[in-house]
Amino acid sequence: MKAELVIKAFEKAGRSIHLIGDLNFGVLVALDLEGRLYTIIDGVVINRVNEEAIFGKSTREKYINPGGDGLWPAPEGTSLGYHYNTGEWSVPVSVRNARYVVKHHSKYSANIIAELDLVNNQGLGLPTIFKRNISINKNGNIHIVKVEESITYVGVSSHSHDNCLIAPWTLSQFNSDVGNKVVFPGKNRELIWDMYAESGLKEIKFKDGLYHIDTDGLNRFQIGLGGEIAWIQFLDYSNNMRIRRIADPIAKDQDYIDISDVSPKIKPNSKGVRYSIYNDSTGFMELEAVGGCPKNIDSNIEIGVTVITEFEKIKKD
Repeated sequence: MKAELVIKAFEKAGRSIHLIGDLNFGVLVALDLEGRLYTIIDGVVINRVNEEAIFGKSTREKYINPGGDGLWPAPEGTSLGYHYNTGEWSVPVSVRNARYVVKHHSKYSANIIAELDLVNNQGLGLPTIFKRNISINKNGNIHIVKVEESITYVGVSSHSHDNCLIAPWTLSQFNSDVGNKVVFPGKNRELIWDMYAESGLKEIKFKDGLYHIDTDGLNRFQIGLGGEIAWIQFLDYSNNMRIRRIADPIAKDQDYIDISDVSPKIKPNSKGVRYSIYNDSTGFMELEAVGGCPKNIDSNIEIGVTVITEFEKIKKD
């Protein structure tokens, strides 16, 4: 979608936005739409844009996914997640109504923050501050977006994994079609698993040291990848674009956690996720990256992960 049209839509809807860089290469920050990020290259927004979300308003009953690149708290489901605190799935009200503010900025960077009060699926309240420190640069033909994601717990009580899990989870969304795929390195199948009953691993292929999974935007599935997987890459042949996401390894005092979208009656399992690949049945997919959760969640602890997303124009194989 043309960047000029996207900006006009945000302005017409009365939304608050901030542009890093320019329309040749930049990031449009939707400050009052979950702080979502939309990468722009050559005047075109690369991320999926959902105009209904720009003009509409999500509720507990109906969530309108804005596309772009968002920051959510993980886990989603399980007894310690954040999306089932009312018994039914819903994006936390503080996430969908978050209003970020720009604390610092230059032409090629910006630091945005928002205060969010979270409630996990056990009813535990967690006052937090979400931060996204965004910067852009180029390396030859590669456009690079670096985001330092963090969630700071500002409550007074300390928590352990017995009653609380929390980690930054960044979900970057793109339109997809038949012929597109995701590739990633690795040889250990134990580091790859289905996160839904619907399998995405039926047609997985292994070639030249890389796993290949079709992400056609037709069949709903989600695949979890363990901590040893170094990166994930979306080959968007529809738009001749290579998109690679690289998340920094977690600290020694942290653990990757189970982010599964499952019932709040189910306890988290020991399989922690570093990356996730989500394929929706309505024409889009997501490249997701997750940080670690500290063993002790103490007052004013900042839990972060740095994720680099590379964009490069390619030719189809």
